[in-house]
Amino acid sequence: MAKTRIFFPQSTVDQALAYGRAVLTDDELTWRPDATRWRVVPALHVLRETTGVGDAFELVGKVKSRAFLDALDATLDAARMRIGAARYDVVPGWLGVARLAGGSSPPSSPRPPRTPTPPGGDGSGRFSGST
Repeated sequence: MAKTRIFFPQSTVDQALAYGRAVLTDDELTWRPDATRWRVVPALHVLRETTGVGDAFELVGKVKSRAFLDALDATLDAARMRIGAARYDVVPGWLGVARLAGGSSPPSSPRPPRTPTPPGGDGSGRFSGST
């Protein structure tokens, strides 16, 4: 099962660091005062494709690690990214996965079981047809 991930925009991390509300090491971001720890990697939130040539890699609206984007030969210039002829507006930041006290990542929470819809029902508890 996939782990829950969160994106931390670089501007938010910078502000938290400046006010002493966070500590960033090589691969860990710790939020204070509760000491929530996140394993982090550099990432980008892709906002929109700006040239009109299309989004061949379907990146718009997604957060991707820099390693993934580097494999696509992406180049970054401030809040803009280029892959081939396509240009994207992006938000730089960090992609994080929560860490437990022992340093490991928590297991993903399972999805709740689906409640089956009875035959002839719409799931609302009412049945269609005559009574």
